[in-house]
Amino acid sequence: MQPTRIEVEPQDSDEELPTPSAARPLTLAYERRMLAQADRDIAAAQARIDAQADRLATLARDGHEIGSGRRLLDVFKATLQAMVEHRQMIVEQIERLSQRETDPKTDA
Repeated sequence: MQPTRIEVEPQDSDEELPTPSAARPLTLAYERRMLAQADRDIAAAQARIDAQADRLATLARDGHEIGSGRRLLDVFKATLQAMVEHRQMIVEQIERLSQRETDPKTDA
């Protein structure tokens, strides 16, 4: 069985992520970049899940023990769910920031 190669796009090296000491208002452009990154991370996580499921199917078919591999797959799935939930928070933040740009009087 050949290992599955998963292509993951590197993070922009010039992109500075905010730190607690660099407190500044979040911008719509920043949140959109974070949404794009979340989408890439989710796609990569799904690819890992698919690859692990394929490996488990092959191992099971060949009579190998797959308990630990199945537990790892469960961790991958739980992590993906957390990523999806985080993505949703980013979407909601984009909606709030978009609303503020449309109607600056709105305090959301």
